[in-house]
Amino acid sequence: MDIPLSSLSANFQHAILATAELGFSYLWIDSLCIIQGNREDWQREARRMGDVYRHSTCNLSAAYADPTRGFLFEDQSRDVNLPSVHNPKNGRTYILSEKTPWLHIWNAPLFERAWVFQEQILAPRALHFGQDQMFWECKARFANEVWPTGWSDEPRKPFGWAWGYSRSRAGYQPFWQFSVQRPRTSKEKQSLFMTWYLIVTNYSHRKLTFASDRVPAIEGIASEFSECFPDDQYLFGLWKLDLHRGLLWAAPKSAETPRDRPHWDKVPSWSWASIDVPVGFEGDRLFQDGKSLSHIEYDHECEQGPSLRIKRKTTEIQRDQARSFGLS
Repeated sequence: MDIPLSSLSANFQHAILATAELGFSYLWIDSLCIIQGNREDWQREARRMGDVYRHSTCNLSAAYADPTRGFLFEDQSRDVNLPSVHNPKNGRTYILSEKTPWLHIWNAPLFERAWVFQEQILAPRALHFGQDQMFWECKARFANEVWPTGWSDEPRKPFGWAWGYSRSRAGYQPFWQFSVQRPRTSKEKQSLFMTWYLIVTNYSHRKLTFASDRVPAIEGIASEFSECFPDDQYLFGLWKLDLHRGLLWAAPKSAETPRDRPHWDKVPSWSWASIDVPVGFEGDRLFQDGKSLSHIEYDHECEQGPSLRIKRKTTEIQRDQARSFGLS
């Protein structure tokens, strides 16, 4: 099938141009490679989307794309009047950049979209096209035109930098580490599950055009995660081996949750994916290590929808009023 280049949007034309300039012959664009309006084709391709990103060479990220102008802007601004610091001991002058690269790119409109999260996490490397410069990201380094060799971890200590850093792929270092080597100790396993909850928290703050995509849009990451725990079971955004922590999710009190859930008839209410609002996890803070669950049964063919049965041992406790912070 031949598609005239002139019939494509400016963003697609620029993506083709960038691909050719990088020396590659193939480009995957979801809206062109998935038959639009065909639900069956979408469901089939959505399951493969994680593999597309995972096995790609590079992800082109048009962070500040303009529908009419594309993302290869010619009128890029160049900062030449940068502050500098002179060190009298060695006679060197250091030029400082006032820009915070992490916030510049991660605040882009593109990264507010939930579907983009998969390609952001799974692609082995990415080339981000920002407002006035390009950014390069891979598992080992994050760089841009101001810092072409990357930068050290030292500047990430301020809150703003740390927040931006946590939104990048590098912020999920435990996830990448254990995707290569399975966790062995309980501490490593807990660290990996905490990383999953960080991923879900970030993902839940992003926007979806269709609420029914809440689960499918993160399945690619879940598939990669499952390789760390081949004996575990993925339950609508949660993991059976750490279900005691995973169930301790919460939505903000100010969040408006819909009373009816027509799009989530197959998503159980005990999953964070059952509501289209940002969520957070309190499991690491509220749960103390110990054997608390003896048996979990999951029935996905229940007439009322997927159900979860938890068997546990309980004991009654009484609060000692004389000890405000103690139980007896």
